[in-house]
Amino acid sequence: MCGENQYMTFANIIVDGIKIYDPRDEIYKVSHNPALVMADLAKRELIKTEWKFDKEFWDNIARLANFCDDIVIDELNKKKGIK
Repeated sequence: MCGENQYMTFANIIVDGIKIYDPRDEIYKVSHNPALVMADLAKRELIKTEWKFDKEFWDNIARLANFCDDIVIDELNKKKGIK
């Protein structure tokens, strides 16, 4: 638990099995994509932001989620020896 005046870092928050919104296909699903997790935490007000959850926000999250997916796929391919 976090004590007074202490905060959990994003890397310490691991939630498995909760469906989160993916604006790319407009459905809720389980995902480990960091962009989607961050957006979900902000939407649930578990992290403090001043973001507006409008169309522009979700379009930007979709682009960032694609970028995160590309990084993960590249890393998995490197482990498998695929270029």
